[in-house]
Parts: sequence; structure tokens; C-alpha cells
Amino acid sequence: MSAPRDPWLDNVKMLLVTSVVVGHVLAVLTVPDPFRDHLYDALYVVHMPAFLLVTGYLSRRAGWSRRHLGALLRTMVVPYVVFSLLLWGLRHAHTGEGTEERLLLEPFWAMWFLAALVVWRLATPVLRAHPLVVPASVVVALTAPAWSLDVLALERVLQFLPFFVVGLHARREWLERLHQPLARVLGVLALLGVWAATAHLDRWAGTDWLFNDHAYAELGVDFSAGVATRAALLALSAAGALAVLALVPTGERWFTALGARSMTVYLGHTLVVQAVQYDGLLADLDAAPALLAGVVLGTAVAVGLATPPAVRALRWLVDPVAAVRELRARPQVLPAVPAKGVSPTGPTGPTPAAPRSAAGDRAPEPARA
Repeated sequence: MSAPRDPWLDNVKMLLVTSVVVGHVLAVLTVPDPFRDHLYDALYVVHMPAFLLVTGYLSRRAGWSRRHLGALLRTMVVPYVVFSLLLWGLRHAHTGEGTEERLLLEPFWAMWFLAALVVWRLATPVLRAHPLVVPASVVVALTAPAWSLDVLALERVLQFLPFFVVGLHARREWLERLHQPLARVLGVLALLGVWAATAHLDRWAGTDWLFNDHAYAELGVDFSAGVATRAALLALSAAGALAVLALVPTGERWFTALGARSMTVYLGHTLVVQAVQYDGLLADLDAAPALLAGVVLGTAVAVGLATPPAVRALRWLVDPVAAVRELRARPQVLPAVPAKGVSPTGPTGPTPAAPRSAAGDRAPEPARA
């Protein structure tokens, strides 16, 4: 029997993946708006570090067994290939452009997360080997931008590494301390600090720093200045991520069940947001209406993609292997064949037709998660 789901973790996943969708929608708005830019920067300082911390915590049992490697191939590698091709096809259909990237070696847009997650989970047994990996991961994150690494999102793999590693080493009792009243108060103060620190981000860093996919030379700084700025952003992101985790409700909410479908939301929203961008659906709105429309649309897309009908519709794209298995596992009900020579009126009388239910001969399909 599987352990019951933790509503807090599902709440965290749903709220964070919604923030990812909202952030991506805000990114396609073209009308200048200082408030939107500030909101975007504050969001990006916090949401992905928090998401990766939780992802690391949920990846603690990842290993090199046949079962784990098979699950990694089925749930990460296959969707990575499928959605990379879909996104490339969507762009080509709308713009007529090809791609300059090595499509599968250089992840297209949001596909970096799946590529990074494959690398992190393959490395999990090593990353969990000793607590000293935590400070070592910080050193890696600070020094990695000295080089330009443009294969399989390695820049992000290394620069976001501390958050995943902290999640791997986190214990349940540590996370439970985040639910205490004092932690919630500190969380509010930390988010206010993040908002203040990002008010003039361009003065000491810049939005490009938040993507963690640039070398220091590309950001226009030398190694020592780059390390100092990256260290400040790591500290700010860590405080903001813990603050978000402290403020997420621990009990059941209307969106709790949706959190179990966060991967469908993450993958599915890429197609929606790219279509919105290519079609210019929000391009003609003024700043304030565009911001409101972006937040509402992003939230609606996230919630909509987490509903059971959307999950079923996207099953063949998000997890095609499981979809095939479910199709093959459906029970096939054959029509009943009466015993030869037997009938209600005697051994030679006519055989009546088998009764037919209102639903037909096929048995009801089992409910799908």
C-alpha cells in the first residue's frame, strides 16, 4: 500500500508550477511596464529555486536500479524528446523558421528543466553520499559560470545545483519547522526583502542573471565580481524559497489534488504560452490590462491543465509509455457464446440473443488517475 499523499507538498507543487506559468506569460508581454518588470524579477528570484528544492526532496530515493532508470526514461527522457519536437514544430509553423540549436542537445526554452532533472537524478546517489556535498554544490554554482557550457543545459544544471542538493539532504522534521508561526512571520519579512532587493535589480545584477544560463563573461563581469553577485543572488533566492515554503498552507485546499499533476501543467503550458506569443494575443493591450490579463491567463492555464480531462487529453504526450500500457490493459469483453444445443425450449429449440446492456457489450473502462 502506497503512503498517503502529503497535502502540503501538493499545495507547494501546484502554487509553484502556477507561478512558473504566470512568469512565462508575463515574459511574452511587450508593452513596457516597470511594475511588471519588477514583479517578474521578484518571481524569478524565488519560484524556480523553491521548485527545485522541493524537487530534490522528492528525488531522494532516485538511484541506478533498473526500476528507477526505467522510470526516468519513461517520465523524463521520452517527454523531453516529444515536447522538444512539438515546440520546434510549433515555432516553425508560426514563423517559418528552422532552429539554429542542436535541438535535443541544447534544450529548447522550458525543456531545460527536464534535461537538468535527468542529470540531477542520475547523479543523486553521489549527491546524497555526504552532507559536504551541500557546500561543495555552492562552490560549483559560483565557479561554473567561469566557462560557457552549452550542452544539455549544463549552465543551469550547475548554477541551480545547490537548491536541488539541499532538497536531497532535507529531512522531514526540518521542513515541518517551516510550519511554525515564527517561520511564517520570518517568511513574510523575507519576501518583503526580496521585493525590496529586486526593485533596482539592474543596478547590481540584472534580469539575465536570474536565468542561470550565462557565463560571467557573457554578463559583462570578471570572475571576482561574478562570484560576488552570484553569491548574493543565491542567498536571496534561498531566503525567498524558504519563505514561500513556510507560507504555503499545510492542509487540504481546493487546489491540493491538482498538485499531483504538476508535470502535465509544466509540459502542457509550453505549447499554450508559445501559441500566445506567436499569435500576439496580448500584444495590443496597454500595460495595466496586459499585466492583469497575463496573471489571470497564466493562472487559468495552470489550473485548467491540472484538471482530469486535460490530463487525459495530454496523456499520450506527457507519458506515452504509460498511455500504451493502459490501453493494452483495458479488459476486452467478448460476446457470450451459448452452450451448443441448449435453449430454454429444449435441446433443439432456438437460442435467444444474449441480453445487451444500455452501455453496449464493452465493460466500463477503469478510472484513470
